[in-house]
Amino acid sequence: MAAHLRAAGVGVRVFGEVMGSRRQSMATGMFLTSTPAATDLSGPVPGGRLAAARDATPRSAR
Repeated sequence: MAAHLRAAGVGVRVFGEVMGSRRQSMATGMFLTSTPAATDLSGPVPGGRLAAARDATPRSAR
């Protein structure tokens, strides 16, 4: 949300560590395992969606 607001020229302040609560409460070695269809992260620019980053990553690195 903050990235979208900043791209629109809105002054924004983010308090706390991004995803900090997730990092602090998950067990060591545990990873998020949402399916791509259930994950809809986006950035404020074209190509900023999670799917675009995945598509730009070689299969061997996934």
